[in-house]
Amino acid sequence: MKGLILLLSLFVVSCASTSSVNFNSEENISYPEKNITVVKRLGERLVSKSSRQTGPAISIKNGAIIEENAFLSCNWHSNTTQEYFINSQGKDFFSAGPFNLTARKKDGTTGPACGGNQARWRICFEADMESFSSLDDLSKLKPNAYGFELSNNCFTRLNPSQINIVTKTQESETNFKQEFVYNGRINDELRFIFREFYADFARPAFTQELVYDLNISKDIGFRDLKLKIIEATNLEIKYQVISNF
Repeated sequence: MKGLILLLSLFVVSCASTSSVNFNSEENISYPEKNITVVKRLGERLVSKSSRQTGPAISIKNGAIIEENAFLSCNWHSNTTQEYFINSQGKDFFSAGPFNLTARKKDGTTGPACGGNQARWRICFEADMESFSSLDDLSKLKPNAYGFELSNNCFTRLNPSQINIVTKTQESETNFKQEFVYNGRINDELRFIFREFYADFARPAFTQELVYDLNISKDIGFRDLKLKIIEATNLEIKYQVISNF
């Protein structure tokens, strides 16, 4: 089986395999970049880290008609631009979502029949897994048929012109967070607060107050973090990152 498999409307494709392939790449991003001068105010975090995930995604635009004449001459509309990473649901079967859709008439209004009913559907398609084994390959896919996923089946009846495959980038905070907060200056002493957070806990698992004497050095550090202090007042601090946590 080569290339994209064309599916007939309302045809159901069964997914016998439950194997999964991750097409996304992930990297940790540190802010700010090294050796870049940054100014922060009292109480602000001086450094941070996030996780950047990049991968192929299904995208639908605001106002797109995803399914025509779904029921009672009503169409499924997207009220906003939506993008979700594509997941492998088994051999040659892919899906993404769920997408938030609203039942509207063809002109976009809601009538007595349509009523603006809401639904959440995963959008799916089929392609030859052997031909698309990397992020770059899958991002170039242009399936001729899409469907709604239901119980590991793909009901293909959607308008392909309203659906696109794009490369999506998403950043989120890591589960383990370390904060280094500026806490002001008294004479030649700079004060900071270090905090550690695990997962989504609101309270820090570890907190430590730190004091540095600028008369000794303008380079300060804690664990793997090293900063060069350029200027500091009791209201703000100007610095560069030498190394992050």
